[in-house]
Amino acid sequence: MPTSPAALRWATIIESQERSGQTVRQFARDQGLNPNTLAWWRSRLKRPDAVGQPGFMEFSVVASPAVAGRPSGDPEPVLVVELPAVGASVRIG
Repeated sequence: MPTSPAALRWATIIESQERSGQTVRQFARDQGLNPNTLAWWRSRLKRPDAVGQPGFMEFSVVASPAVAGRPSGDPEPVLVVELPAVGASVRIG
């Protein structure tokens, strides 16, 4: 699902266009939209790499630094998944 305000707006417009049964050009004309802009957003939001769209992302699993030398009474190790594409990591206990 799109997350930026513009992408959300255009996703709603595109859904309306698809439900209307009209071509992109007809729908854009009736709604006072630029047909090229509507076509561009339609193309952009249909791509698998579109913002918020499900897809694949490269990641790596790394051990927490505390895991290597933890005493036997410490809590279970933490699994750390790094997502370099978004600059984030997820810790799973």
